[in-house]
Amino acid sequence: MALLVLSAVGTGWAFLLNLQVIRAAGPTVASTVTYVVPIWSTLVGALLLAEPVGWNTSSAGFW
Repeated sequence: MALLVLSAVGTGWAFLLNLQVIRAAGPTVASTVTYVVPIWSTLVGALLLAEPVGWNTSSAGFW
């Protein structure tokens, strides 16, 4: 039950935030979030978690 509530609240909150971004900045800006997430997650993983970044990182993470 807790997992269901946490996932529903997290998804609902993200959806509402996305709607606010669409209203404030437009759909073009809001859609760039989808393309920026893999870049930021790779950078954060490499810098903060010391994860290795190799030749296959871009093909596995971005496609």
